[in-house]
Amino acid sequence: MKQKEVKPKEAAERLTRQDWYFVHTADLHLAGLADVTGCWQRVIKLCDQHQAQLLLIAGDLFENNQLVDQDMVRLLQLQAAGLPALQIFVAPGNHDPLTADSPYRRYTWPRQWQILGPAWAGFRLAEPAAEIWGAAFTAGSQEQPLLQPLPVSRQGQRLFRIGVLHADIPAAAGSPYNPLTAAEIAASGLDYLALGHHHNSDGRPRLAGSTTYAYAGSPEGHGFFESGAHGCLLGRVTGGRLVSLTRTDCGGLRYEALTVACTERDGRDMETLSRHILQQVRQAFPDLDLARLRLRVVLTGTQPLDRLSDSAVLAQYLAARGLARPQLIDRRHRPFQIEALAQDQSLAAYFACLALQRAAKLQQDGQAEEALRYQDMLELVWPLLRGGTLPPEEDDLV
Repeated sequence: MKQKEVKPKEAAERLTRQDWYFVHTADLHLAGLADVTGCWQRVIKLCDQHQAQLLLIAGDLFENNQLVDQDMVRLLQLQAAGLPALQIFVAPGNHDPLTADSPYRRYTWPRQWQILGPAWAGFRLAEPAAEIWGAAFTAGSQEQPLLQPLPVSRQGQRLFRIGVLHADIPAAAGSPYNPLTAAEIAASGLDYLALGHHHNSDGRPRLAGSTTYAYAGSPEGHGFFESGAHGCLLGRVTGGRLVSLTRTDCGGLRYEALTVACTERDGRDMETLSRHILQQVRQAFPDLDLARLRLRVVLTGTQPLDRLSDSAVLAQYLAARGLARPQLIDRRHRPFQIEALAQDQSLAAYFACLALQRAAKLQQDGQAEEALRYQDMLELVWPLLRGGTLPPEEDDLV
């Protein structure tokens, strides 16, 4: 295992050798200039906000080596160069392996960047007082573990020792993605192991022996298959020890799914329906900027018989009110007709008939509001009476 010396960079003014920050990210899957000015720029902004001295990228910075061109790399480097105190370490993963045609070898990378090689190796830093270890995938798979135990530190030195890897933990039998075990991590001698590969990780730190390890997850979702909160991990090191590790929102896109129950009155026109949907969205995500939200909306309940909804038109109404590019799945049923339900011998239809008859009697007695409540109740519970609502489709829309 070889070890290289890296000259210290300019330290951030408010940080000392005893107290410093790093940002851990992975699986950005950058595929074009739009990703560099979007996702990558948000990661760099996060580093700036917290005056991080290290940026650890645990694999799959790029979606595919063939998609990366010189303009993309130059813009990537230019944005990072605005933070001269920031040192960047990249462990290429299975999507951007260190091959002969890799962008890490096709293009020149400045001293700010350290691209980890195929052999497990370390970089000793003077500022911050740390060692960075890691290794790269050299193909689309890596069947043998790359992690190796570290040499014993010199007496009197307290360097914070970080590993950066794209890896599969817990490893499925025969995993081709650098399979590792908790026992191997515990024997590594690392203080912190920064991992990539699992996009939907919760970012929660785990302990193996005296080594803390965590998956950062992707900084933002890449589609509805990566729904929920994402971000980067922000670590604080004091006196050579990790004192905090927290997931921090980068402000990127967020994919979510929401089921919106509708009554016939809610869908009487596009204006009313769009307002009803947005009300439900704001209740579900009260603190989220709608411009960041990519939402799959599943409509349930009743659709007015004379108002056939056009999903494209409804999407335009929602976009005009701040909800951009919603995916709409309309599972509303037609209004209930007692005559049709009478032909249905199911128990669900029997109870529906009773509810409709009760609503009709209330209407005759002048209790219109009470009658509407019965109808609304039936519309909302009808899917359950029929065996439950279907889950949203699992197709991936990116």
